[in-house]
Amino acid sequence: MALALPAMAAAIYVPGKTMFPAIFIGEFLLLVNTAPLNAAVLNSVGARIRASAVAVNLIVVHVLGDAFSPTLMGYISDRSSLEAAFGSAIAAIVLSAIILWFGSRFAPRLLPQNYALTFVANYGNKSFSTIARRPFTLSACGEGPANIAACDNAATES
Repeated sequence: MALALPAMAAAIYVPGKTMFPAIFIGEFLLLVNTAPLNAAVLNSVGARIRASAVAVNLIVVHVLGDAFSPTLMGYISDRSSLEAAFGSAIAAIVLSAIILWFGSRFAPRLLPQNYALTFVANYGNKSFSTIARRPFTLSACGEGPANIAACDNAATES
């Protein structure tokens, strides 16, 4: 998101042919973070409330972005200039980038691809070599945190 700031500033304050590529680059760099942010929302909540989390996220984004921005931009441009109004959007993006950077430090870590194998290998006081000699398959354990009990049983029974 912060990478879009120079392109946005060029789109607003540099006249002429530079404006159109700057608009495209700024829009692209602003919107390229949408999928990772949605993934972060989904990874930060439990499976039972993921739909609600996405809904709340969508409502907050639109209330903060769509509902008041036309009125605010019009108010600022009436009092000063349209460039100043778009400058306030740059200030909002700077604030958003700071919040995202700060929040990323507290984001939950992603699970490895083979969660069941890693969980069984690191389970309890058993060493990896002890468990690695025991035959088990991922099909017996399944994948993901929902099958932890099955993995626990597979590791202790064999």
